Amino acid sequence: MSSEPAVAGWATMGGMPFEAPSRRPGYAPADSPVGRRGLDTRDRILRSAATLFIEVGFDAASTDSIARAAGTSRASVYQYFASKQQIFEEFVLACELDIGAHATQLGGLGPDPEGVRALADWLHGWERLYDDNLVVMAEFPGIGTTESVIAAPTFIAKYITDVAARLEAADIAGIDPLTAAISVLRIIHAANLFRARGVDIPRPSHYHAEGLALAVQYLLFPDTPRTAVAELIHSPDPARRARVHITGPHDYPDPDRANPLVCSVLDTASRLFAERGYHAVGVEDLHRSAGISRASLYRFFSGKAEVLHALTLATAAEFADVIEQLQAIADLPEDRPLEQLRDWLQTYTRFHRAHRGVVRTWFDPTVRAQVNAVIAPTNAQLWNAVADLVERGRRPVASSHPTAAIVTFLSVIVRMTEPVTTTLGDSHPTDPGPAADLMTTLLDRAVLGWSQQ
Repeated sequence: MSSEPAVAGWATMGGMPFEAPSRRPGYAPADSPVGRRGLDTRDRILRSAATLFIEVGFDAASTDSIARAAGTSRASVYQYFASKQQIFEEFVLACELDIGAHATQLGGLGPDPEGVRALADWLHGWERLYDDNLVVMAEFPGIGTTESVIAAPTFIAKYITDVAARLEAADIAGIDPLTAAISVLRIIHAANLFRARGVDIPRPSHYHAEGLALAVQYLLFPDTPRTAVAELIHSPDPARRARVHITGPHDYPDPDRANPLVCSVLDTASRLFAERGYHAVGVEDLHRSAGISRASLYRFFSGKAEVLHALTLATAAEFADVIEQLQAIADLPEDRPLEQLRDWLQTYTRFHRAHRGVVRTWFDPTVRAQVNAVIAPTNAQLWNAVADLVERGRRPVASSHPTAAIVTFLSVIVRMTEPVTTTLGDSHPTDPGPAADLMTTLLDRAVLGWSQQ
């Protein structure tokens, strides 16, 4: 790496030095460096944009709000950036550099202390990578689907294939290396999203990379001897086993589904939110796609926010029923109810695919406050049901790092409802069976160990 210092602010955006930029045409000659004052202004705009993108999301951060936060004018922002999208692309470039460097840091893996240590180091690096590039990472929650409001960077596919090659070299068994690579990266991404955002699932304050490393180690190498992971095993804090106290409403008022106009609007909104993202859909889109007039829509909803609220109520009510089925599995007298868990995962996959548009909005910082009162009790109910299952897990992570085990379980069900082939461009499937089969395998290998004799 060059010894030249990076411009202030970029240490946390990638740490890579870069060539002094030029002003955009129309403000100065295209090849004219902006000078130290210009660099300071440009860097202040970048840092202010990063803060806003993290706090409120890309869509809710306007060019005007970025200018105000940077203490400059809208015209000044346009001196250096053609659009908000171009500002974001600067962060994507820094993220690409970091991810490219991190891909080479995955050492030799295997069911031995050296392999375990290499995996733990790599996951520690992932935490730093995620935190340093949160402005980009948080825009790609991938909640059960490959779509994002912003197109996923193309370098992600190369990163996946690089990790798959390293897993293949490690001779993992019982799971295809490419499938394993995609699964592990999705799980890591979701676990770090939970850690960074909280997402109104109880924030895993005790979560750390060692616990996730234990889960991933057994996902990849289920025959790893306990002696090989001794450095990652700790005596659990009893407080970490405590269930989450559920507060708030348990009964969800159902929107007026008897009214065909209400049904049409809600079904249309669910589909459009899944296809385009919440922020890209307007009231005009809703009433036109639903085949009704704007006035008819306003007879039942004051605007898009109220449509989302109604969808959230309906989805949370259905989700509560799905969670009760999971709790029933945790209460079964059978020692290892793996088949029942597989059936539940199939039910859950159908639910998640049907509602992926509204579920994705629950991870959006601009609407989280609006939906939190509805989804927080349901999320706590899910946490407790998973905690009950995890207590029956036979893998070291279940007893040594129960919070990390719960987060791993949640990461699997949040990120794996779409089969791994969709990551490489396939269309959404209709059969939930393959996804349920893969999730069962991942959970059993990483957390539960129920298939062990």
